[in-house]
Amino acid sequence: MYCVFFLNVFLYQMLLLLLLVASYVSEKMFTFPQETNTAHVRLTTSRQNLQAVTVCFRFFTDLTREYALFSLAVPSFDNGLLFYKNLNSFSVSVKNAEPIFEGLDFKLNKWHSVCGTWSAASGLVQLWLNGEPSSRKLSSTSNINGPIIIALGQVCFKHYKCRNSITFLIAPCLPKLEMPEGKGLMFLKLSRFLWLLPAQLCWTTDSVNKLEYYLKCISIAQFRYV
Repeated sequence: MYCVFFLNVFLYQMLLLLLLVASYVSEKMFTFPQETNTAHVRLTTSRQNLQAVTVCFRFFTDLTREYALFSLAVPSFDNGLLFYKNLNSFSVSVKNAEPIFEGLDFKLNKWHSVCGTWSAASGLVQLWLNGEPSSRKLSSTSNINGPIIIALGQVCFKHYKCRNSITFLIAPCLPKLEMPEGKGLMFLKLSRFLWLLPAQLCWTTDSVNKLEYYLKCISIAQFRYV
């Protein structure tokens, strides 16, 4: 009886904390108004061995060329994890293995919600654009091992130098808070597709003027389909 009471109190406190985090990052975004070789957002994580990854964000651009959206590099691979917009498709590279996703509905000058998942256990990669899933494709079946560097706004390479800037807006894609029926644990639910654990990354700008923000918004976590 007491255990149930304290569990409920703990879950309630966790819910309040998550709501505070959600309210803090709502309506926040990073703007990259011009091409430079310096302005970017650097993401940091203490985890250096990734078995499964889920990355979610929103972006807005009018670029008609190819560009990177999310770049993770490790010493042994330039593209440890790279979300890339090709001219007529998307790709999600894991340790330089690059499956291509065709036929996703993409338009310029519009906010797009992107979510990509990968698991070393199966090697499968899948991408969601505005809630619509792609097919699942095979990529790397081994873990991503650090040291890890992650950036938005530039493509990062294993030598830890960022280049190939883009001009766009990017913002957190906040999951919807829900309590699953008939379950005693609280999860984060993103759309109708994934159960996510709390975010494991923070956003920090590392641009010319050294502005700094702390926005918990991107998840690196185990996942399962629902």
